[in-house]
Amino acid sequence: MEISLERKRLSGYRELCCDVQSIEISGDFIVPDTKGDIGEILLTRAQVRLKAKDCSQGNAHVDGEVFGELLYLTEDKGEPVSMSFSVPFNCDVHCKELDGSCLVVTSIKQVNAEGRILNSRKVGLHGSLTIEMRCFKADERTAVCGIEERPDRLFYKCSEEKRVYPMLISEKQLNLSDEFPCDISADGLRILSARASFTADSAEPVGNKLILKGRTDVDALLWSAEGGIQSKKLSTSFSQLFELPDDIPATDFTASIIPTAEYYSMEDGCIVSDIRAVTQLCCYAEENVTFVEDAYCCGSNTELQYAELELCIGSRFDTEEQSTELSTEPMQNISRIIYTEYSLGVPRFSDGSVAVPLSTMLLCVCEDGSTVPVKLRDTISFAAAEVSDISDYSAEVSDKSAVLSDDKIKLTVTVKLTHSRRLCKTVKAVSAVITEEAERNDNTPALYLCRMGGYDTWTLAKKYSSSEELICSVNKLCEDDMTADRLILIPRL
Repeated sequence: MEISLERKRLSGYRELCCDVQSIEISGDFIVPDTKGDIGEILLTRAQVRLKAKDCSQGNAHVDGEVFGELLYLTEDKGEPVSMSFSVPFNCDVHCKELDGSCLVVTSIKQVNAEGRILNSRKVGLHGSLTIEMRCFKADERTAVCGIEERPDRLFYKCSEEKRVYPMLISEKQLNLSDEFPCDISADGLRILSARASFTADSAEPVGNKLILKGRTDVDALLWSAEGGIQSKKLSTSFSQLFELPDDIPATDFTASIIPTAEYYSMEDGCIVSDIRAVTQLCCYAEENVTFVEDAYCCGSNTELQYAELELCIGSRFDTEEQSTELSTEPMQNISRIIYTEYSLGVPRFSDGSVAVPLSTMLLCVCEDGSTVPVKLRDTISFAAAEVSDISDYSAEVSDKSAVLSDDKIKLTVTVKLTHSRRLCKTVKAVSAVITEEAERNDNTPALYLCRMGGYDTWTLAKKYSSSEELICSVNKLCEDDMTADRLILIPRL
């Protein structure tokens, strides 16, 4: 006879796969007729735009582009010129469980590009980007948490484990239009280059709504004949509203925000921005999962069927910081630093450690008023976990400084490396209980006398066809009395 079991539904999302890909980008670009010949490249700024995402049977696909500006000086060393570029890319993830109902969450780990002069009217661009693609699918599972109508003499034991799971995967368009007053007073001030970055600071649940709060930072390079190239950093806050599933409180979240379009202009002394992006939100919840671990029926042969239940029980984050100092050779004609940019490459394993490439790009003004680029590179090494996947590591610049001292440019950069991983546990849970009446044996003792021998009362009750409650009652057992040499009586049911 198959026993009717009580089942609890475990809903949410299941992460099917996570793939990190490095993509090489390259292209040749012709200088527009309206711009002067290239004399010297000052700076190449690159960013990623997301264009489209799609899931189909066995495949997830992402389209995007690396876009940015190349700043250069004309051959006559006149005013700096900005030339935009765009290089399309696409990437795929293959997984047999993927279908049209799945969702893809992307994040950009790093992007860099460098231009070189091919001739005065043509520039070659080479770079790379690293993109992470995580694929999710709505998940409906059940776990046996009890017996609906427990027959006499049938006993079962439950266990409990914590479960952390994605309860919401959602995305929304983010549209930001703003005017930033510019405190730089100069005739003919114009924008050479501007780009936005996004930070999700907090997520506040209000009923079945979640308010995501963050900020947008705009890093702009401006130019005027009077002041030359000047750097301007701007910031504005934003909030977005997401719907939460009913009666499920969110305990944590991650948000990946990637631009889809950006427009900037100077109007009446203000930097006017129109920024569009896509916010990809993952919300997590916690719950305790109760499952039947074991069962038996006194006087019957009991067959148990099991199923493996894989649970994510949390995440672990280990961080380490390392600082490095870089400096140039003496540069006697440098008067000031006007712009610094720090870029980290993808972490990689090297000789038993994790190596993080660091590139810095500076724009400096010379005493004669000219602008020169300065590049410095280094590699920072961290201790590596013995067994790990390199995709579990991420790096960010946590502190930085750049000073001009003794005719040298001196940089101090602190990099924080984070080793993150999900903590998962697979439990063996009862999925079916089938009992069959055993043949009666009149020679079977009705009472056993034995020592506990290091076993718990559940194991002894199951072995001798009794119950924990009866054993404890007859022997007046408490937890302190359950020693290996304790002699006890076990009545048979």
